Amino acid sequence: MATKLYNKHLTDIMENSKNYYILDTYIALAHMSMQIDDKFYIQTYSDSISNLVGLVKRYVKDVSYGAIRNAIIELMELNILIYNTHMDSFLLNEMENMLKKKNKFSSDSDTSKYVGYTHIQDLFFTIKFNKLKYREKRLLIYIFQLADSNANKNYGVNNVCNLLKSNSSWMNILKTKCLYYARDTIRNFLENNSDLFEDTSDNFKIEFAPKHINQFRFSFNLNPLKDKINKDGLENDKDANIVINNNQSEYSYIVSRSLFVGIELSKTQIMHIIRAASPLPIWSYKVELINAIINKLKASEEGLSGDSISSLPAYLFGITRRLMQEHKKYLEIKEKIIDDFNAVALES
Repeated sequence: MATKLYNKHLTDIMENSKNYYILDTYIALAHMSMQIDDKFYIQTYSDSISNLVGLVKRYVKDVSYGAIRNAIIELMELNILIYNTHMDSFLLNEMENMLKKKNKFSSDSDTSKYVGYTHIQDLFFTIKFNKLKYREKRLLIYIFQLADSNANKNYGVNNVCNLLKSNSSWMNILKTKCLYYARDTIRNFLENNSDLFEDTSDNFKIEFAPKHINQFRFSFNLNPLKDKINKDGLENDKDANIVINNNQSEYSYIVSRSLFVGIELSKTQIMHIIRAASPLPIWSYKVELINAIINKLKASEEGLSGDSISSLPAYLFGITRRLMQEHKKYLEIKEKIIDDFNAVALES
């Protein structure tokens, strides 16, 4: 499971794409991915983009099939998403680098890939985020990148935005050279999202500076969002909550099955099981996987299993892959039967 977004992927998307829903799609793919041997995979039973669209639509609500499909195709064109035939899965390319730091003794000269990560927020899966204009989505993502950066790991810290600064990153994010357009966009963005940001611009105006200097300077922090997280407990188990909310059927069956077997599962375990079951195309496959893993965990708990599970995601990945391969064989046999039937019908 990924709880983070690779900053290089985000930068590549924001610099090279104009697709309205590409950020929504990338975030969904990242969140549903499973980390196996440091790589981040999204399991499907074929390289068909249609299978992937169906999974993404669980997270990206009220968006058409075509819009999500176009976003996925563009992610593949950007080499962010690729299909790995060996693993029968889509792969978020080089996403493992977000957890690495540049080794000064390494011969690797490409330091652009060691740029860290940004945490996935509940907010990214809300209608509020979905309905933002694309430039506002870029702006919001950039703000969270700043909040998660090494220099500012605190939502209460004030972010100062100076549009007059040479080669301003804010101007680059908004993709404009017009100061007035950038000023109005940021001003309106802060006003319309007061539930997320505290506008502290008045506290950071330069005394006695000309008016045109201060009107292009903004300051804000994420205190309102921080307070909301503390009040509502949104930060606690937030990743599990996102997965559960978007996969209610799988969650209900896991809970009922675990109660029947008599085993208590943690939210993290439930999240991993849901993530493994969700891409399976037939409900009976989901049931088979859930039953198999719960029985295995119960046997391990009672000391009846010879080998323990060292990595739950990897173990689930193996079961899911077997079921996917069985489904592929089923489709091949089904297609052959139909072809043979049609051939006989034509002959007669």
